[in-house]
Amino acid sequence: MSLVAAHRTVVPASLIRSAPAAPEAGHAGLDRVGERLTRGLAELFGGLIGTSATVTAAPLRSEGGRVDADAVLRHVRVDALGGTIAIALARGTVVRLVDLHYGGDGESDAGRDQLSAAENRFVTRIAAALAELLPAAWLPLGLTGAALDETGAASDGPAAVQAFTIGWGEGASVELALHYPLALLAALPSVAGADAGESDGDAEWQARLTERALAVPFSVRAVFARPELALTRLMSLKPGDIIPVSLPAQIDLEVVGLRLARGSAGESNDRAAICIDQF
Repeated sequence: MSLVAAHRTVVPASLIRSAPAAPEAGHAGLDRVGERLTRGLAELFGGLIGTSATVTAAPLRSEGGRVDADAVLRHVRVDALGGTIAIALARGTVVRLVDLHYGGDGESDAGRDQLSAAENRFVTRIAAALAELLPAAWLPLGLTGAALDETGAASDGPAAVQAFTIGWGEGASVELALHYPLALLAALPSVAGADAGESDGDAEWQARLTERALAVPFSVRAVFARPELALTRLMSLKPGDIIPVSLPAQIDLEVVGLRLARGSAGESNDRAAICIDQF
């Protein structure tokens, strides 16, 4: 027994709390975010490249300094923290994804130094869609707002990096990474705190409950016309009668009888559509 006790006393504390393990231990909440994002990312990229996609989240890692110079960055503003996180894609990854999107095999030459205008728009499209996915994934952390920030700048400080591998076909894959500046995460107790305690179970339950609630379907109705008829006219209506209507400049979008938004009529992908102008 004395030999065992002596052995335990000489283990340095630095081996117990080593620096490489910090992201996994100190920011465990981000791992849960990654797990929640995988399904949404699979649907997003499956739609973009026109084939079934699989997404796996890699273990969290930490990086210091600037992001790789070859990376194409877009920034998402985290409303609750007053800062931005970075979405990073390698330049070659963007070229491959755009080639797939337009029906190619995803093996086009990625050696160019600059992206085309279409490729840059494609990256922005991915970032905007990801910004819409993030609030639901962030629920366990207590964050609710995210929006694409076209003025964001890359952070020079250390960051927690959450990487996702997007795969399709026979072994083909690319990587997308989210860079969370550690200075930003320090302002979030639910991420920076080491002791989760019993609240983890409550947070997971709350997150699942919220996810189910957000999936409840609602009847959404676009009101293109509201003709008014006198009671005598209503009482005399019969099959074949014609009621003249005029298309208004603004169309109401109603949810369970309540007006949610107003928009203008138009066309998208050869189908009638509404462009939301205001809520």
